[in-house]
Amino acid sequence: MKAKLKHYLLLIAALSGPVLARAQGTSFNYQGRLVENGVAAGGTYDFIFTAYDAAAGGNALGVVVPVNAVTVNAGNFAVPLDFGVGVFTGPARWLNISVRVSGGGAHTTLSPRQALLPTPYAVLAGSAASVASGTVTAGQLNTAGVAPMPGQFLSYNDGNLVWTSAGVATGNIWSLNGNRAYYNAGNVGIGTRIPANKLTLLTAINNYGLEHTDGNIRLGTYLGGSAGGGWLGTLSNDRLNFFVNDGGAKMTVHTNGYVGIGTTVPAAPLEVNGVIRSTRLGLSSQYVQLDGGDSSSYRLTAQSVFQSEKTLVIQNLSGEARPGVNNAIQFRLGTAAAPSVKMLMDKDGNVGIGSTTPQARLEIVGKNEGGDALRLVGYQPYLTLLDANAGYTSSRIQSAGGEMILGPESYVNRTDGNSYVKLANSGNVSVKSLTIRGGADLAEPFEFSESDIAKG
Repeated sequence: MKAKLKHYLLLIAALSGPVLARAQGTSFNYQGRLVENGVAAGGTYDFIFTAYDAAAGGNALGVVVPVNAVTVNAGNFAVPLDFGVGVFTGPARWLNISVRVSGGGAHTTLSPRQALLPTPYAVLAGSAASVASGTVTAGQLNTAGVAPMPGQFLSYNDGNLVWTSAGVATGNIWSLNGNRAYYNAGNVGIGTRIPANKLTLLTAINNYGLEHTDGNIRLGTYLGGSAGGGWLGTLSNDRLNFFVNDGGAKMTVHTNGYVGIGTTVPAAPLEVNGVIRSTRLGLSSQYVQLDGGDSSSYRLTAQSVFQSEKTLVIQNLSGEARPGVNNAIQFRLGTAAAPSVKMLMDKDGNVGIGSTTPQARLEIVGKNEGGDALRLVGYQPYLTLLDANAGYTSSRIQSAGGEMILGPESYVNRTDGNSYVKLANSGNVSVKSLTIRGGADLAEPFEFSESDIAKG
């Protein structure tokens, strides 16, 4: 038979129907149309089907499939084909067909080979169900040799498989650097479409904003509240620490409200572990002020008055027109539970040592068991008394070699070195001259420098 034969590959929905949906075996149905001398063929024909990896030439794949005594009706025919495993592995395939009238002579090869469209690849998809999880690696995917970055997913673009970074649906603005996502093209807004800074978070007043948490400790920001303004603190029952240079806590706000500088466990509203320094550059005074909480309460101010002199002033400024009875500066020692006043300056400026009610500018109360109330130590120490009512003339009480010397102004200013009274270690008293006013009873006689002493 030397008939001119043509065929056309017809794809119908039935090819992906029940047989292929079972994802079992490598068989599929092939439907075609056979034309002889321009007229649709009819009768019984023998076919030989071979799969190739090229439209011309190339290599035959799988087994050769002869199908005999196929009924062709009005040119249409359908045959089952099975080329075995390993044929439909992904690359394109072509079908070579030879045909003859049943029982006739040699087969005639139809030309050109017919490209196999995707339906037979359901055989490959069916076989994927038996692939174990994890056995397909990124390198086995046809992505032009490009390996995925962490966080990327596989997508299909313009006929190719490509690795794509996760992004915002409206523009894919995020980029990846390893497993780090970043965006550096502008400002980012949360709650606002017009962020003014690199990251702007917009909330209504009296609302929390940012939160950093490990599931238990919660650090957050807040706007508003009874005091207004901005807030930074812990939302959980945890202390708030401040640090610098990736170091330990430099300042801590405890859950009880106590603040510690240099300590994380403050035992008072403010506890400083270190040196406190007050500096006001360009001003004439620097001070630390302690108040009782209102303008009329007692107030203690430790102040350096003049920059050049560095004078320390300790004041009790109550803000009252007339200081109260108890307005004072006290110096205490002892325990917190039972402090004892050791020195006091009252509202009138009187100083008491051992006394809380001094009646003079200086009142010293000695120890109950005896001992010195006042002791002067030095080389021939002395106490000078100045009379402000007489031009600050002076007199002196002095200790020299265990003897007591009482010196008037003339002795102090060295105009008369003998004008003094000396009480010697022996108990004897010597004076430059002795004047007795009024009567005198003498237990023992004593010598006079003159025999005739005038009365008085």
